[in-house]
Amino acid sequence: MLVRLQIKKIYKKISQRNIVAIILIFSFLIVAEYMSYQHSPHKSVVGSAMKKYYFAPVLEDVKNYYDVYNQPLQTDEYLMHAMLWPEQNGQLQRIFDKDPFDRIYQDALHIDDLSITRRVESGGDVIDLFLREGVETPLYDIDQRYRNMMIDPTDEVIIKALYCDASGYDDFDQELLGLIRDNEGGYGDTHNLLGLLIIEKLGCRTGEEIFNEKKKVIRSIITAQEVDQEFSDLFAERIVLLFWAGKGDMVDIHWIEGIVKNAQVDNGWRDRGDTEANPHTTGLAALSIKYFIAGEMHQDVLVQ
Repeated sequence: MLVRLQIKKIYKKISQRNIVAIILIFSFLIVAEYMSYQHSPHKSVVGSAMKKYYFAPVLEDVKNYYDVYNQPLQTDEYLMHAMLWPEQNGQLQRIFDKDPFDRIYQDALHIDDLSITRRVESGGDVIDLFLREGVETPLYDIDQRYRNMMIDPTDEVIIKALYCDASGYDDFDQELLGLIRDNEGGYGDTHNLLGLLIIEKLGCRTGEEIFNEKKKVIRSIITAQEVDQEFSDLFAERIVLLFWAGKGDMVDIHWIEGIVKNAQVDNGWRDRGDTEANPHTTGLAALSIKYFIAGEMHQDVLVQ
């Protein structure tokens, strides 16, 4: 009887120790997963689950938005759709069949009759031009056949970058690219970074100088994104540009959650202040989700 009681006591102590050990192990695992989620959500268990069961279904539903929208797309909208679903490339209607911006998605495309001429040759010329025509006046003249395809005031600067290997690109061209920066993480910064990535990819400008320029504008974009609490077209564009710049590791999973939560009932996204979704904001939001799910820190700005 005495021996049996001793055995029970020993068994109870062992059981208590096992319970404590199990609690400690689980606590350690929870803390480790929390730290992993905070520092590397791409690789954490929670992050992986969110990608599969929360983000991926929303991305899949975006296809329904384009099916219902069923209108010709602007070139940037069309190209983002092609990046999202390459297998569907060519199936949607577009406003312009031949656009200089096509080279972003079709590396072999060259428009032989594209003429782009710089309107200024010095800083003084830029000031005179801005005083005469306003700060949003184009710094380059584009062939009239493609003029109506230029929507944003910075489009000519980006087109010059996109064909830098064919038309040449010197120090002053890079200075003009720098003029569009706003240093506040706005569209000026995202478009400037896009231009820098393009001229670097095409081998027109390389080395420490362009590395430092990219570093400065990326810092501005990340700083703005960290304080921005409201979804917008720009919010999603910053994320896409960070992936294109190889800085996908800087993308916070909560930013992607913010995008997912702002999906509209038609499975698209609308810009801040708008009343309905549009293909541009929808494309940027969907690309942000797609890139984050892929878990690759770098996505190519020029798809080949």
